[in-house]
Amino acid sequence: MRGGGLTDFYAYGDTIQQVGRAVMTVDMAYGGGDIGDFTPDIHGLHFEKITANAHNKPLGTIETYERNQVYDFTWKDCTLTHVNVYDKQAIRCENTPQENITYEQVTVNGKPYQGPGKISYQPRFTGDGILCCLRFCLQKSKNHVNIYEF
Repeated sequence: MRGGGLTDFYAYGDTIQQVGRAVMTVDMAYGGGDIGDFTPDIHGLHFEKITANAHNKPLGTIETYERNQVYDFTWKDCTLTHVNVYDKQAIRCENTPQENITYEQVTVNGKPYQGPGKISYQPRFTGDGILCCLRFCLQKSKNHVNIYEF
């Protein structure tokens, strides 16, 4: 069964020293496609005063469907180094517009980052699975481990 959601998530004042896939991942496509009667709802994600070394990974990946985009998503007062910025995107989005993400006083690779504007990105969903996953890969954090997965 697909469904559920996450709203009003706050990560504050964390230092991320090691990154797996990305600093932050929203993945509604792993193991499947857009099937089922229940639509996941993910919004109100807020990252503030986060320091991370992305180890040549993207800041984030967001893989959603057009009918349930991530929205109300902010990065504020964050310092992010060694981010793999591809096609001017620190966060790679599939079906969630970059305009749904707000950056305030964010530094990526030593430069102020306001977001890339409108970028075309082709979806690559495959498979028949019915799971929805939201993973925040804040692995081996200085203070604690924050991994949320449903």
